Amino acid sequence: ALARRWEPALFAARTDAPFDPAGLTPCIGTPAGRRCAPGAFVLGAWQTGTKHLAALLRASHPEALVPLGNGACWGQWKNDEGGRRWLERAVPASLDPSAQLAAALHCHATLQFYPDSAHRFHKWWEESYWPCKKRCTDVPACEKTYYEKEMWTCKAAALRAHDAAVDLPTVPAGGAFNFTTPWLLRSFYGSRPPRLIALLRSPIDRLVHAFYGHPHYGKKYGVGARRFGEYVTEQVAGWRACERRHGLRRCAIHFEQLGPEPAAVFFHADQIIRGMYAPFVEDWLRAMAGALLCLRTEDLLEPTTRRAALRRAWRHLGLGVASVDATGLATAEAKLPATREELGRRREPTEAREPLLAATRAELCALYAPLNRQLRDLLAADRTSCEGVGCDGFLWSEDCTAAEG
Repeated sequence: ALARRWEPALFAARTDAPFDPAGLTPCIGTPAGRRCAPGAFVLGAWQTGTKHLAALLRASHPEALVPLGNGACWGQWKNDEGGRRWLERAVPASLDPSAQLAAALHCHATLQFYPDSAHRFHKWWEESYWPCKKRCTDVPACEKTYYEKEMWTCKAAALRAHDAAVDLPTVPAGGAFNFTTPWLLRSFYGSRPPRLIALLRSPIDRLVHAFYGHPHYGKKYGVGARRFGEYVTEQVAGWRACERRHGLRRCAIHFEQLGPEPAAVFFHADQIIRGMYAPFVEDWLRAMAGALLCLRTEDLLEPTTRRAALRRAWRHLGLGVASVDATGLATAEAKLPATREELGRRREPTEAREPLLAATRAELCALYAPLNRQLRDLLAADRTSCEGVGCDGFLWSEDCTAAEG
């Protein structure tokens, strides 16, 4: 019932018919004709090389895999009617669902549903906040003081509206159940869940890439090891303060919505949060066990492990391992960065990077190591991405044990 209130136009267009369990792409018959939804999503994460994974998948199965545009990603529409349009337009009518997989390969903002990239997950917040702001700014006297006084009254009310909508009683009773993006997908797809892939990278490597790849960090903090260290200390302090007051999950999902102190952290600690995979992966695994395959960026870039990673992806997507286009795949492989350090380097200022200071690395290890252990244990229990000691790669333990080169 909540999912239908969340996306009324989408669920009305979908009807109550189940998706066809056969074939690669899920389709249903409706009074308006056949409707198909993406059968696979590459969910993310940020700065992990998802565009390279997409290129390898396209090249390996150019006939069976039909790549969809960015508009095919889940929940990136702006209003209720956008959901209906998504279902009508995301998958081309010419597709053969029995033999072709319609895949949204560039959904790197979907895995982690925090405010900056959550799209429709924060529908209830937005429907409360923006009218509240308008009521104030329509009055000249209120408009003058809005950002100093009234703004946080509106934001607090908006967060209460979100919580009231998504916090449901658990069964059996024992606290509230937070209805997040993965549960919306589960409600929509029903017994025919899509195939999901997340490409995850060492959180420390990913953070370095983001710091040097986005110019606003260099403009504020400068570049080099000392400046990066100052950025890390400031951001981690802001995160820790939020976590102490609100808890890890609450801060990961709602950081800048929780008050003026988190909101004042430069860019709302977004790059710190983007390396926190476990709080978000946990919901995907709970909502659709067996639907999410997590791969490591490092395994995709390393020639000795790449094909094994791709075989896991092909099997997970239902694409034949024996039907790979070897020539096309080799061409795509030749365009990959040679090492994980080179991933994203083209956007960085010349000679900007320096080896991390020992204190900076220790601070990041203290932040991320517990979350990496949680991720490793979640994936080991799910057994879709890895099993047993094969899951230890998701600890990225070499980042905290190897000497800086």
